[in-house]
Amino acid sequence: MFKNFRPSAASTPFDYELGTLYDGVSAIRGSKPTPMPLKATEYRVECRRGLAIVTLTRTFQNDEDMPIEAVMTFPVGFEATVTNLELHVDERVITAVAKSRSAARETYEEAIDRGKLAVLHEELLRGLHAVSIANLAPGAMVKLIATMVLPLAMVGGNPFLRIPVTCGQLYGNSPLLPADDLVTDANVRHAARLSVTCEDGQAVLNGTEVLVNDQSVEISLNAAIELSISGGRFGVVFGRDAHGRQVRVCTTAPTQEDAALDLAVLVDRSGSTGARVGRNGLSIWECMRSGLSQAFSSLLASDRISLYQFDSSVEFLGYQPASSASSMLELLEGPRGGTELGAAISFAIANGARDILVLTDGQTWSDLVQKFSDSPARVSAVLIGSGSLDVTIGRLCAETGGQVFFTLGAEVSDSIGAALTALRSPNLRAISARTITLDDERLPARLSSARGGLQIDVEWGEPMSLEGSDPVGRFAASLALTQLDEASATQFAIRHHLCTHLTSLVLVDEESVSQDELPQMRKVPLEVSASMSASLSASSAEVPCLQETRDFLMPVRSRKPSGSGNDALFRKASAVSTPCDENETMWEAILVAFEAGTPPPALRAMLEMRVQELEVHDAVIEIADASHIDPRIIALAIIAVSLKSSPHATRFYRRVIAKLVNDEARTAFKYWQSRLHGR
Repeated sequence: MFKNFRPSAASTPFDYELGTLYDGVSAIRGSKPTPMPLKATEYRVECRRGLAIVTLTRTFQNDEDMPIEAVMTFPVGFEATVTNLELHVDERVITAVAKSRSAARETYEEAIDRGKLAVLHEELLRGLHAVSIANLAPGAMVKLIATMVLPLAMVGGNPFLRIPVTCGQLYGNSPLLPADDLVTDANVRHAARLSVTCEDGQAVLNGTEVLVNDQSVEISLNAAIELSISGGRFGVVFGRDAHGRQVRVCTTAPTQEDAALDLAVLVDRSGSTGARVGRNGLSIWECMRSGLSQAFSSLLASDRISLYQFDSSVEFLGYQPASSASSMLELLEGPRGGTELGAAISFAIANGARDILVLTDGQTWSDLVQKFSDSPARVSAVLIGSGSLDVTIGRLCAETGGQVFFTLGAEVSDSIGAALTALRSPNLRAISARTITLDDERLPARLSSARGGLQIDVEWGEPMSLEGSDPVGRFAASLALTQLDEASATQFAIRHHLCTHLTSLVLVDEESVSQDELPQMRKVPLEVSASMSASLSASSAEVPCLQETRDFLMPVRSRKPSGSGNDALFRKASAVSTPCDENETMWEAILVAFEAGTPPPALRAMLEMRVQELEVHDAVIEIADASHIDPRIIALAIIAVSLKSSPHATRFYRRVIAKLVNDEARTAFKYWQSRLHGR
């Protein structure tokens, strides 16, 4: 893995000021500095009575002397739908098409083999996406423009939009493949231009800065973009679907219910909740406790509250009626430990909880959905902090009929109040929908959904246009996917150009000049969340993901001569990889060596044992001799063919196949790899 940084006089890893380095953001890969390909970012937001249409433009440039593959993993928001993707190359515009995930990946990899410029946009997890640009030629600059649609939430009585751009410390094992995993860097500084247009009201950025319509301001991408629309309204927005039908999307505030609550409240007290948030300097944990105190003062007399706190373990603090619920808050203890959210929810359910409200900064990779999707409990969550990540908890809330609520800065009480209001309503675990038959397809006619404390009602009319779908129609289509079987949902998403868990967006620039060299992967890191910046001086035990990054920061121009006190650190920075992605880095090194015609690099012990076993097999030797290829290469390719989770291993396998001398050798290879790999 390579790590990126922007020179900063305030940053002094290994006693060197990064300001002494060359200008621009760079990556250290081994001992070689490489420029980061992301050059500029721009957000244009259009708020339309309950919906936000966000146009995200990123400019990439390759300043190296070889083709590269720029890869960026980033949050988009749990409720966001990516509805369009365009690549601007010089004066040309290429529009991506939606394909099934496997077909899109195939198209992308095939374009890499041909040396063509290609882009792949995937949904890794709901709320977390990755974009890859392969075969970006030396000196080339492109603009990648994605359109997203998000429903506005309601915070403090106003429409509210939160666009996550980074994440804080994450506890637990990541479910992502190493090539796709989130990368943050303590020394990266990302900035963007932001402009907002409101149909009604006026946008207020991060609770302080009033934005004039279409005014462009520069923002730092170290905290979520939080827009409150003062004077904004919810209502009806019209769009068009892929079948030419008019789509009516209506967002409304829910009717206040007076049903009694019997609610379990789970308060996250993990170490990451000690991060500061908002203008008053309070920690996330302090904001949660203060927000609960205010919200509990407005409980109905018939309400009853169970209170729990959790970090690496969970503790039950009490069960009280509304009149004395606030007294339990004195038992809450300060931040420490990790985030065992799954254990906390399990404990509450075992105690009989059927409605659960989690207060958290969202920093966990816990596999919650598989554990609780069939549970009778409804889980809702209030996320606090600029680095909160709704990927895991958001999906759990959706699966169990709950909702996710965000906060504006440190104003937690409004979000807790909205969550309590929503929890007084019946559980909407199953989205109600009625389907009609049209053109031999079962298409949705109407549906209702609760999102962010609001009711979203969608109706589709009769076909009345031959034009294609627009962003509003595509967003409505994304809401309907849960009503269709997988095959129908996939085709529906493809027709509406959606990036979903079933489909990806892909494009190939057939007019681009084919690159002869294999593109080298360059991962673009996110900036560290502002709420975590005070933790950068903490020990590695407190901030493991950031400490790992520090080990790779290495000044180049001001490097001390060999034999200096820091020489061991420089050698460490030149290591092959870090533990989190050593497999992927190793396969990349194998692939690069193969393309260069040099021997494979040193292999990990288990892989070396497997290669030694295979390279002496008669079939492997015969295939290698016929094609004049080292038997170790054939052995590695046999192993690589099954590693579909590793893009570099898969690419290595395809290139070895292409080098085999004839169809007979290829047939023999495929036969023996199926026979030998399982040994």
